[in-house]
Amino acid sequence: MYATTDHLPPFWGGPGTSSFARPRDARVLAFTREQAADALAGRTVWCIAALPSGIAAAEAVEACLCRPQEERVTTGWRGVEAGAELRRLAGRIDAMLAGAVSAAAELGERERAEYAEAVADGEELLGDEVAADDVVVLHDALAAVVAEAARARGAHVVRHLHGHGPHRAGAAAARGFLGGFDRGVDAWVATGREEVVAAMPSPGHVDRKHAAERGEEAPGLCWRAVLGDVVSEDREEHVGGTIGVRPRVAAR
Repeated sequence: MYATTDHLPPFWGGPGTSSFARPRDARVLAFTREQAADALAGRTVWCIAALPSGIAAAEAVEACLCRPQEERVTTGWRGVEAGAELRRLAGRIDAMLAGAVSAAAELGERERAEYAEAVADGEELLGDEVAADDVVVLHDALAAVVAEAARARGAHVVRHLHGHGPHRAGAAAARGFLGGFDRGVDAWVATGREEVVAAMPSPGHVDRKHAAERGEEAPGLCWRAVLGDVVSEDREEHVGGTIGVRPRVAAR
């Protein structure tokens, strides 16, 4: 596993920035924008969410990707239809991840069977609009049931980690539970106030984009840059010192 950090300079020069530094900053930002635009061109970034916390996160990400207007990415929105029991289970998992449940709730064979059944129905739950080479961002534990279906269709699958609380027993149990259904996920993305970080297991790469300012354009550029890197790298494999291409369709 290796890590890289790209520090994006101030968008407008910033305090203490000399006139000699500004042209270079402008070139760095222009290159980052162009690289992200090229990587995401012709793709739709789908925000998939079904629970309140996930919907809020999805709306925030979609808004980021659409600012500024001249750099907006084609986005789509999907929910996940689920019965009451599955919705309650996914809601409990999200609450555990957020640290709202301090003790490890029971997540046993019954819950795994229920979740596995939903994963098996993932193709139907995903719908027909998601296409090969699109980007699918999953924002909550209920949305995560379509990961394998999206990956099998040839989409790039990203799990958005947000609102996660302290490393309590409940959060650890929830992560362990979801870990049994992560085969379809290409990258995990976490967000902070000034940065977006993606962990891509296949190439063994942790990709961090850090903005030097907190303007409204900064989160969108960080997200576009990270997603652009994900679609460029997530199907590479570094094994035994060689680089191989990961199949577009997940192994059965």
